[in-house]
Amino acid sequence: MSDMKNFLQKTKEKIISCGYKITKGDAHKIYAWPDLEELKSAAGEIRERLCGKSIEPCGLINARQGKCPEDCKYCAQSRFWSAACQTKKMMEAGDALKIADQNFSAGVKRICVITSGRGLDGKDFEKALDIIRAIKEKHGSDFSVCASLGILDKERLQKLKEAGASRVANNLETSERYFSEICSTHSYKEKTDYIKSVKEAGLELCSGGILGMGESVQDRIDFALAFSQIQPDSIPVNILSPVKGTPLESAPPLGEESFYRTLALLRFASPKSQIRLAAGRNALLDKGREALLSGANALVSGGLLTLKGGDESSDLKMIESLGGL
Repeated sequence: MSDMKNFLQKTKEKIISCGYKITKGDAHKIYAWPDLEELKSAAGEIRERLCGKSIEPCGLINARQGKCPEDCKYCAQSRFWSAACQTKKMMEAGDALKIADQNFSAGVKRICVITSGRGLDGKDFEKALDIIRAIKEKHGSDFSVCASLGILDKERLQKLKEAGASRVANNLETSERYFSEICSTHSYKEKTDYIKSVKEAGLELCSGGILGMGESVQDRIDFALAFSQIQPDSIPVNILSPVKGTPLESAPPLGEESFYRTLALLRFASPKSQIRLAAGRNALLDKGREALLSGANALVSGGLLTLKGGDESSDLKMIESLGGL
């Protein structure tokens, strides 16, 4: 066999056996690999041999919604756009705990508290701490709590940690080159600086993005390679669901082949991270089952933010059928 034909298998084995980090040249070859099924299989093998067979579901608590001052072009919650999005004030701890309890009873052992806006502060931030404390006081170490509250300073990150949050989420969304096409009210550098602060605070990191926003193949490659450097604990992968009233309402659908190629590349670039299927997986013909055999090993289950998500019971049955529980 030629060196080119051996490339995918050799790269896979180097990643598994000696922690090889792929180069940009490698990434181009991986993304363009002519046999998609072979690519998916190789990504699945990396995932199974370095992460095991377990598949982690995660629930969401949409704790504050709407009137966001950021102009992210995909988002129904931005006050810049005319999308029909209900505004919800900051949730009280008791109401959030009920959602957490429902997830826990269904078998979901991780939940993320999410709020709209640039960075939660004041009384709403204190309410977020109350939510985290209430969940941890009731469920303890049996339930992991994440927080996605915008860009916070070091003092607020420390308070999150003290309240019981173990992981903080903040998405890169897309490549550094394409980011300004998607958002102008904050920068890619602000995100990467914040990500450094999260890790310096001793918190786990969840950072991913959205596919299908008009980015190029090169953007997807750069996006995947960025996580190779950042090394998040969890990488949520969203597929754009165009929302009427946003600038991306007419974006063409992302083809499944493009999704699977990006998913596989993410696994080659971040072999030990959780790669989490998130919003938009309902657009996949099998709701994500094949993706969980092709590099992914986690998913967001239940209600999302402004979109319908997967049913917890159905998701857990799918995970069980794949031997992931």
